[in-house]
Amino acid sequence: MPSSTRDEPDVSLLDHSLAVAAFAACLFRHHEARGELLDAAAIRDRTRPKFRLLRGDLSGIQSTLFRLASEQVKGVNRILRARSFLMGQLVEAAGLLIRRRLGLPPYVVLMRAGGQLTLLLPEVEGIEAKVAELQGEIDRWMATRYAGELALVLGLGEPLRPEDFLRGRIATTLDRLRAATERAKQQPLRAFLSGNGPILKEDYEEGADGYCPACGVRPRKPAFTSGGVMRCEACHHEYELGVRLPKLRQLLWLDGPGDEHTLSLFGAVRLRAVAGGENPFEPGGNVVSAWKPWGEEDLPWPIASRPIANHVPTFFDREWDDPRYRDIPETVRDIEDLRAGGIKSMAYLAAASKDPQTLTGRPMLAVLKADVDNLGQIFGLGLRSKTPDGKQQDNHSIGRLVALSRALDWFFTGHLPHLLATRFPDTYTVYAGGDDLLLIGPWLSTVKLAGELREAFREYCGDNPSLTLSAGIALVSDREPLNRSADAAEEALERAKARQGKDALGILGEVLDWREPNRGLPWLLDKQDWLCTRLREDEAKTSFAYKLLSFLELKERAETKADSWAAIWRARYAYFLARTWPPSPAEREARRKPAIWLEFHALMGLDVEGAPPPSKLAIAIALWRNR
Repeated sequence: MPSSTRDEPDVSLLDHSLAVAAFAACLFRHHEARGELLDAAAIRDRTRPKFRLLRGDLSGIQSTLFRLASEQVKGVNRILRARSFLMGQLVEAAGLLIRRRLGLPPYVVLMRAGGQLTLLLPEVEGIEAKVAELQGEIDRWMATRYAGELALVLGLGEPLRPEDFLRGRIATTLDRLRAATERAKQQPLRAFLSGNGPILKEDYEEGADGYCPACGVRPRKPAFTSGGVMRCEACHHEYELGVRLPKLRQLLWLDGPGDEHTLSLFGAVRLRAVAGGENPFEPGGNVVSAWKPWGEEDLPWPIASRPIANHVPTFFDREWDDPRYRDIPETVRDIEDLRAGGIKSMAYLAAASKDPQTLTGRPMLAVLKADVDNLGQIFGLGLRSKTPDGKQQDNHSIGRLVALSRALDWFFTGHLPHLLATRFPDTYTVYAGGDDLLLIGPWLSTVKLAGELREAFREYCGDNPSLTLSAGIALVSDREPLNRSADAAEEALERAKARQGKDALGILGEVLDWREPNRGLPWLLDKQDWLCTRLREDEAKTSFAYKLLSFLELKERAETKADSWAAIWRARYAYFLARTWPPSPAEREARRKPAIWLEFHALMGLDVEGAPPPSKLAIAIALWRNR
């Protein structure tokens, strides 16, 4: 377990210690089962298989998150928030169940982020049967709770020798684990379906009373009524958890029964969210693990603190009376949580797009999806160093991989919530962790957030050119179903990732560089703001901006389709500008060619060579801000 403090101290003492302890615990279990604890030769043998790697992967996250009958049903904000939080807790529950059933300590969970976890297990007799039994318990709970839409698959790697973890071999070892996980993902819920078939008869026939108004798929039942609404079991518990999350003080993991606020998961694992005003954690009883949100007050009994990427926009006192919200229909207001600390719905986030002074602006949302570029290559090839003679050498180790995974996850779960709370408070966190995120907010502020997010990531990574971020933004109505919005953001992200070198932003068919001053995101934000000012100060009319768009259409046809008729666009544009700018005839006589013409030339892409700037997008944004 290399972790030098002299030549290359690149692994924290924490990550090094946890990895060492994981190997020690698994070695103990392996040799104990074979009666070899005092056999020094067997312990030193690096050629015998002594370990297994197990990877858990939560599949179907996005479809489950956005399974909503409507964005205007009562309690949808609480349900959506709890779903995102619960996805991460399901992965943690799986790790807790696995290690407790196998009698292993907490630190065998090497990595846990982004809907995945990796555990180091001992190679002992019957390990495959035990993992299959655990998979069966997880499948049974997942199938009945989420009707086959969500699955947590366990991929058990082949037996591994100690030498498989040495420098130069660990990358191949992890590749084999990924292959085992992908094979398992091809047959989700296999353990349940093989014994029960594809039809959930009992759930749909006994006690059902129509479909759930929240998800629109699963049956609702009288036993699952909360907030005056009857829901299915999954949405009921998500609503209950969503009520408690804003006041979360601690999260307790129980082995055995709990109270009415305890959520039963697979196996004997129970989840208990302790809200403000309730009795805090005390050791003993059936509490097997506990943690508190980062920044929460200290307790008499210290427990671990964790960052949570769960920032949501909330109302301050009487904010709902803001003039920007006056056009929200009463039918929507009736189901809102209009109180100080209440969560803002999508309708209010869209209305927050309006200018607070002029009350102009198109009420829209932006869905931002982003992830780290080339993550597989970073983990597979990025952990290298140079020898004294300048040659590259493989520096992979479990400690370094764990440290890198933890560092990336910290940006999305620790740094991002601070950025949102301080700079973009009207942004809703759908999920963030591991190496990606999905955020929803007012459309223009979200575009600006994307740029600040990329800059924060660059600084966080020490301006390492190999660590970059790409993002996709979809601009949508607040009535657009969230699953469609997320798909549109995913398509924009894919366009950005198709660019050579990546490190780009995809938005409305354009792919922009984050920092390019002549055609990237800075150019877009600067030009749209300049044109918006001209429109608001009546120096130009909206018809003037639409005329510029028509010239850009002609320009595109002339340059891409060799349209000879469209090639006259330059002359028509020059004539139009000379006749209409400045707006006053007296000014036109005094200043035939004002310097401001250069700004219009830049907007038309006349001052740059190569690929044209996103001029149409800049004009469209300026127009939307003045609707």
